[in-house]
Amino acid sequence: MTRRWTLLCLIFGLTGCVSETPVALGAESSWVDEGNVEDGAFDGPGRPKNFIEVDAAHTSNAFRQYVNGALRVLATDTTEIGLLTWESIRAGRVRIDELADLTCSDFERVRNDFKDTALGLTASDYVHLHDSNSAALAKLSDAIYGYQWSNRIYITRGQSAEQLASTLVHEVNHVLNHSEQHYYDDLPTSGFIEEYRAFTAERRFRAARWEGTNMINYVCDNYDWDRDAIDAEVLSSPLSPQMLPSAANWSVRLVEDDPVDDERACLRSAAN
Repeated sequence: MTRRWTLLCLIFGLTGCVSETPVALGAESSWVDEGNVEDGAFDGPGRPKNFIEVDAAHTSNAFRQYVNGALRVLATDTTEIGLLTWESIRAGRVRIDELADLTCSDFERVRNDFKDTALGLTASDYVHLHDSNSAALAKLSDAIYGYQWSNRIYITRGQSAEQLASTLVHEVNHVLNHSEQHYYDDLPTSGFIEEYRAFTAERRFRAARWEGTNMINYVCDNYDWDRDAIDAEVLSSPLSPQMLPSAANWSVRLVEDDPVDDERACLRSAAN
């Protein structure tokens, strides 16, 4: 199974996804997990946390260092969108975690998105995501790069600090725009709108990397969407707000009003 970008950055085009550096941009991407770097001074004992995890009960210094490497890139950036992304994460407007820390309900959403594939995950696999050498986690990691739902962002290891910073710009844009609420309305048009906006946010963050890239073609190719199947009016003017994760834009994105999942019911089902 080929791992693809999709909300899953999954196999089929769903919402929000971990972003990918276009192949046509020249230099090869440096996919290096920097989780072992010494950056305790940035987010260490006695200091405020720079980001909130989805499941704080499962954490590690290596993971926090890995994410903090990207946050340092954002915090010292000169672009407005980079700095606003950093401020949004530091303020706790989004939560960041690993695929192993998917909530039960988010795991079920991933399973549902793969129901017609050979991935073969079952509801009971959820309780094994934290097992040593978890087969379920290996399947998940091989199939998707990341996932977003509500204000929860799940990422894979292995990205450079610079690449992960771009990924976070992309995913925070999805959270700001409540992408999962609109993504599936009228695919591929509805998904295209969400992804075009999020990739444009990345381009504002690192314009040079996207120079010469036709964004419409890139998004369609990346998600295997037939350009002819996308509404012509949308293609003529594809960019829609909100772009910047500013305080003003967050004021109309009330995460606290998002539907609350019944995790107890989900866990009972996974245990049976």
